[in-house]
Amino acid sequence: MPIVLYNNDDTDAKGAITLSDNTDNYTRLTIYYKNTNGFFSSVDVYNPNRKTVTLLNFAYGNVDNADPMILKFRVITISDNKIDTSKSSGGTYVTGEQRLSADNHYVKGDFIAITTVLGYK
Repeated sequence: MPIVLYNNDDTDAKGAITLSDNTDNYTRLTIYYKNTNGFFSSVDVYNPNRKTVTLLNFAYGNVDNADPMILKFRVITISDNKIDTSKSSGGTYVTGEQRLSADNHYVKGDFIAITTVLGYK
């Protein structure tokens, strides 16, 4: 039976979230998330504490201006009772969107929000 460690559909895509328990106490987490277009996804992470995980999600773009698909991503680090966006070796947050079109335009920004985290012992 899963334990709800975090639940908030209105979570902002920026910043860390605090879980109700330490992730060392769980063998698996299921992380539910959504992008800024409202598309939901999830990922399972086994032995989650001190792991770095990529959250990926696609959204439909504007077909009329040649942006039919947009890949949105956020790399997170799970540590103790926090989940936060990871930083690159240069100190910048690893999050953004890549438009899958002729120009492959990249936009740095916060496009994925974690909505629910379930823990399994």
